[in-house]
Amino acid sequence: MSVESHTADIFAKEFLHLPEPVRRAAMEFARLAEEICRSDRQGMDIAEIEQHVVSAVAATGLMLLKGLIEERDDGAGSIRHAGKTWHRVAPSRGTVTCLLGKLEYERPLYRCRSERRSLCPVDDSLGLLPGSMTRPAGKLAAYMVSQCTPRQSGLIFDRSGGMAPSVSSMQRLMGDLHWAWQGIEEDALDDIRSGQEIPAGAVSVSVSLDGAMVLLRPGEGPGGDGPERNWREAACGTLSFHDAEGACLSTISSGRMPQGGKTDLKRWLAQECSHVLKRRPDLTLLAIADGAADNWTSALHCSLCHLRSGWLRPVARNIMNSICFPRKHDFWPLAPGSVLTS
Repeated sequence: MSVESHTADIFAKEFLHLPEPVRRAAMEFARLAEEICRSDRQGMDIAEIEQHVVSAVAATGLMLLKGLIEERDDGAGSIRHAGKTWHRVAPSRGTVTCLLGKLEYERPLYRCRSERRSLCPVDDSLGLLPGSMTRPAGKLAAYMVSQCTPRQSGLIFDRSGGMAPSVSSMQRLMGDLHWAWQGIEEDALDDIRSGQEIPAGAVSVSVSLDGAMVLLRPGEGPGGDGPERNWREAACGTLSFHDAEGACLSTISSGRMPQGGKTDLKRWLAQECSHVLKRRPDLTLLAIADGAADNWTSALHCSLCHLRSGWLRPVARNIMNSICFPRKHDFWPLAPGSVLTS
């Protein structure tokens, strides 16, 4: 018996008990597998076969998800929502982006005479993110944008053979995540910090901050719409743990979009320092930055002086107002108890 006939026979006989969407997806995979098996496999490049297999798996997965989503329609002729009755009308097509790609499905709409909008219980049940992304797809897109720009992320997705969200979809997603984060930041950071591990071999922790000029889109900054007038300073900060030889063991980092005085970043750095030194009061605290006048002002300066008053006070003038990296681009080791100044 040929491979393709054997595969089809298994799917036909063994999967009859499965739900209809699953069975249809399984049979579609069998059909695609048969096509691959009937091709001239000996003469094909393995990379080409790999692409066929990936496409077959993605197509099958999308078909399965489509069927499972459409099964969420319970067929109700009317529903109650916000104290009103909403009646079923003609179905429409919905689109979602999942890890396997983009899929279309049919779902019912419900209308109420006193409301201009429609309800779609199937869509609501999916918990979609901006850009009609599923949560797994949104997590991957958010991670990619945290590593590179949305445009670069889009190029990577285009080559991966799976989901390929648009640049604008990823930008909307990150914008919504930003505002959602603002509402939970304090509680969420407490949970994140509680799970952070301080390397066992750490003897010092360095706190550093700097700025980087970014070009905002027209209308996003107070400097007007001209590109030459719309550059603003974004901020980034790190806490790095070092061993006795000065080697960096791990780093905690954060960034902020342009803000006067780097207020939010300084508050975050102060909170991170406080949390770390409460857990490891034996660590030597180092403050490292360039000579920007506002780097160590206000709350961050006061917090660091409070956390390490015996260490910071004698050198505060140097460490807070001087360039702490050597001027000729070599590096000084972070030995225990050492302080980097210019």
